[in-house]
Amino acid sequence: MSLGESVERLFVDESGADGDRRSAVIDTVTGRIASAKQPRFWRALLKCSATWDAGRVVIRLPDATTAAVDDDGIDDVLSRLLGRAVRLIDDRPLGASVERPDPDQMLDLGLDAEVDTPVLEIAEATPGNSFTDYAPLHAVTTATLEHIGAEADRYRPNLVIETPAGYPAYAENEWTDRRHSV
Repeated sequence: MSLGESVERLFVDESGADGDRRSAVIDTVTGRIASAKQPRFWRALLKCSATWDAGRVVIRLPDATTAAVDDDGIDDVLSRLLGRAVRLIDDRPLGASVERPDPDQMLDLGLDAEVDTPVLEIAEATPGNSFTDYAPLHAVTTATLEHIGAEADRYRPNLVIETPAGYPAYAENEWTDRRHSV
């Protein structure tokens, strides 16, 4: 789903944040992972939110009803919402991919226009089965968000790290492959 929740505590391991991006909607015709970054087909995902409740993900649908990812009939519920035949999966298939439309073309031609849509393999740097775009954990600093003038929700990070005034933007890019204890 597209919108998560704020939490006080977060368990993180080599696969990322517990419960995060562990399920995905897959188009039964194309075999590709649904992503709201392809609004022509998947914009209804932006109207959903998800919460972690007692060890399982619960989806809140646009009509305010909820369904857990392990409920019987979840595929039918999501297929009706999206207007396409889909399945919810929790085992990332080898070569799982998404369509990433050219954002500039979408802005110029509109969300429903047919634009260039490269197909990209997801989770290439992620062990396990999560459906992350690239890496298992996404952290961003408030310095970076201020620099680009965007809200954290726009980038869907797992962690937003508050930084002091004058902290350099994009410093988090240098934190990969490092450990720090709190």
